Amino acid sequence: MAVALHPLVHGHLIEYGPGSRPHLVAFSGGLDSSCLLHLLATMAEDVGLALQAVTVDHGLRSFDREADVTAGLCQELGVAHELVTLSPGLELRAKGAGRSLAEMARLERYAALRGAAAGGTIFLAHHLDDQAETVILRLMRGSGLQGLAAMRPVAGDLRRPLLAAARSQLEEYASFHGVPFVEDPSNRSPRFRRNRVRCEVLPLLESLGEGSIGNLARSADVIADQALAFATLLEEGLGPHIERCHRGLKVPLSALRPGPLRRSQLHWLMAQVLPQPPAARQVEALERLVSSAEGTVELTLQAGIRARREYAQLMLLTEDGDAEDGDGEGLGKVILTGPGEVRWGRWVVCAREAVAPADVPERPASEVWLPLGTTWPVTVRPWCRGDRMQPFGMAGTRLLSDLLGEARVPRQERGMVPVVADGEGRIIWVPGVRRGHCQPVCAGEPALRLTCLDAQTTA
Repeated sequence: MAVALHPLVHGHLIEYGPGSRPHLVAFSGGLDSSCLLHLLATMAEDVGLALQAVTVDHGLRSFDREADVTAGLCQELGVAHELVTLSPGLELRAKGAGRSLAEMARLERYAALRGAAAGGTIFLAHHLDDQAETVILRLMRGSGLQGLAAMRPVAGDLRRPLLAAARSQLEEYASFHGVPFVEDPSNRSPRFRRNRVRCEVLPLLESLGEGSIGNLARSADVIADQALAFATLLEEGLGPHIERCHRGLKVPLSALRPGPLRRSQLHWLMAQVLPQPPAARQVEALERLVSSAEGTVELTLQAGIRARREYAQLMLLTEDGDAEDGDGEGLGKVILTGPGEVRWGRWVVCAREAVAPADVPERPASEVWLPLGTTWPVTVRPWCRGDRMQPFGMAGTRLLSDLLGEARVPRQERGMVPVVADGEGRIIWVPGVRRGHCQPVCAGEPALRLTCLDAQTTA
């Protein structure tokens, strides 16, 4: 069983490709990430990996042991290693943002990893037991299909080649190959709900039926397929009725169907504005609001996100809007599922395969070049208040409203500026304003060229 992980990881790299360079491994020094780094290092030359390891110190406790182990293993494997320390005060930032410490640590860790990756691919060591834990935690929240789909092997710039491997396999692998690792004492602390699921719930489930942990994880794969199919149907049914604006979205109540289908529609609508799949109690609260006989009613879904029913219309708002900012004059969104073209307002957005020129970085903001493996679908929509993007050549993100202001786009015209996002929802381009930080393309190789033309001036 110890060697069975090699074909598993190698198969993942062959099926999905290695992704763009650099190939960064999120390396904590624990069992999971140590095994992943060791596995990837053994096949780096064969599959063309430009391997780097990044360790994030959250600043919550002494990190000396992890620092020694991570540096030592990287030196042994010949892998470049970087230690990134988060700014002090993580607990205070979590409290100020109304988030749990674990959630805030995860958000800042991923931000640090993406900063270090600079547009490259990030390999994560999540495994089958982690997937089972996630399914249980999502069940406890009352999640729907989208939430129960849990983690995916590939999600944008994230790769999880060990998602089908059990923790017991990793333990055998580490023992067989003498891979050093450090056990984080916080992984056993009952302070965190996930730890209690790991230490108490999963062993109990496995004792009730051998293979239960694996079956829970595999259920997520089945649910993911069903969630994608159902979301496509909901998009086709509700999409034409949705009006997106800088504050969120609005939809006529007449587009909502009674009974279970309406609950599914509301769940899908909420997923468009909430940062994570909505819980059952949130969907139930929104359904009560929709069913209210009062003319105008409102509720807070979570911090900064509100739902409002105004007679024949439901609105999901991210924050209070500015009357001067415009809202796209009712323009919704259009989708490109592959090369082709779509019309959005006065604009025609085209996606065509072409050979990348040598001066891609210097090209104007009226076009953008992407790898052929771009995550579809590509969406063209109005800008929403609070939108952020990572401009080309920058390490961090900026508010889109600031970029529009710097481009001297009048407030009343901003709702008519198309915003282009990839299949993960990341803004990759605002035609004529800024290009986003996309995966690089190589000169002389096939790539995807996106252009945006004013139909009124080219007709």
